[in-house]
Parts: sequence; structure tokens; C-alpha cells
Amino acid sequence: MKKNEWLITKTNEYIQSRLFLKYKFNHAFYTRLNKSSKPNKLIKKISNCCSIHQLNQVHSKKVIKTTELNEFNLTQADGIISSNIKDQSLWIYTADCIPILIADTKTGDVAASHAGWKGVCNKIIKQTIEELELSGSERKNLIVALGPSISLSKYTVKDDVLHLLLRSINEKNINLSIKSDLFKLKEGDILVDLKKFAYKQLIKEGITGENITVSNYCTFLDEELFYSWRRDKMKLFQWSCIISGNLNK
Repeated sequence: MKKNEWLITKTNEYIQSRLFLKYKFNHAFYTRLNKSSKPNKLIKKISNCCSIHQLNQVHSKKVIKTTELNEFNLTQADGIISSNIKDQSLWIYTADCIPILIADTKTGDVAASHAGWKGVCNKIIKQTIEELELSGSERKNLIVALGPSISLSKYTVKDDVLHLLLRSINEKNINLSIKSDLFKLKEGDILVDLKKFAYKQLIKEGITGENITVSNYCTFLDEELFYSWRRDKMKLFQWSCIISGNLNK
């Protein structure tokens, strides 16, 4: 969880994971400096020959393949995986939730998921991994990047949400008064680290720690770089994308 695991362009337009670059997966977590740019414009910053695939996100655990998208790219879901085809760019948007990118270092298949607390509680991570397996992936070959999202110090939730999050990692009877890296009680508020819940889910799904990279950027605190729903109270967001490869051919 170190910032040196990540690169940011000199113009601060997008962030990339060194782990994904090591395996030659083209990707980007775009910042607010791209203003209102959409995928058909943003893709030109990293590639010139990709098809574009995006979703109508609804805070669900539904994950679909690119072949299941309707012609207007408006299918309701929160996760998308490539279809054994090179140069498919998969897009999700966030503004405090976690953008999650997954890549198979053997087949070249990729996935992108959007996970707020509802997605984490509903185990969209598990669902995405299982859909990749149905397409021929093995968990030992998967690498995962958890992109910029809101951090513990700024993410307050209700008591029932905390208990749902704890249940999602099989921590049903945890003592809320004990010290935890997952949550903190402060002046009557409950603060949670959503990325750590997502990380623990990945570990439970058999993804090794060395194959997971977590961005320390906070969408709330890093105001010059990111929009934040909790901070701005406006529906503004930044895009994230990953491009499929053909490593097995």
C-alpha cells in the first residue's frame, strides 16, 4: 500500500499501477483534470486501437461479459470482463467508491468492477473472480489493483453498514471496542477503510498479497486530483479503464 507502487503522469491526468505495467497491461485511473472527458476521448491518452465497453452502474453485484452488452453500452451491472479478445477497453466510473481492475497474466483477459459499500457487502469481488474462472482464468494467475477511493479518515457509515461489511469477511462477532485496521470509532462516528475490506475479501478468495496493489490516494483528501461525492455533494466522477491482451497466443 505504498505510493511508489503507483505512477502518476507529469500532467497528473492519470495514475497507473507498476504491477500491471510489469505484466504489460495498459490501463489508467483518470483524475479530475480530465474534466468532462468521456471514454472515447480518454482512450486516446493510452491507446489508438481499442473497442470501448462500459456499463450503467447501479451498485449491484452483477458482472457481465462484453458480449452481453447492448449496442448502446447501457446494460445495468457493476462489473465487466473481456471476452478472450485483444484490445477491448473496459470502463468504470467512481467518485469515492473503489475502482477495481483485474488481469489474468496468462490469458490476457481483464475485468473492471465498481465497488462501494453495497458492492463490497454483496461480494462483487467474488462474483468477478468467479466469472473470470468461467472464462478460463485460474486464480493463481490473477493480479488486482484497487484504485483511488475514499479513505478511513473521511468515510463514515451507520452501525448496520459496518456489521454488513464485517459479515462480508466472516467477522460476525467482532468486538467494536477493540483496535482494528478495518474501522475506527471517533466522537460517535464509525469510520471504515473500504479498501481494506476489499483487500481481505481478495485474500479470502485465494489471491496472494503479492498479486494485489492498493492505491493510497484518497478521493476526499486529494482534492486537486479527484472528485468526491462525500466532499462535493455533486455527481461528478473519474473514469478507470483496462485493456485486454492476448498473452496466450
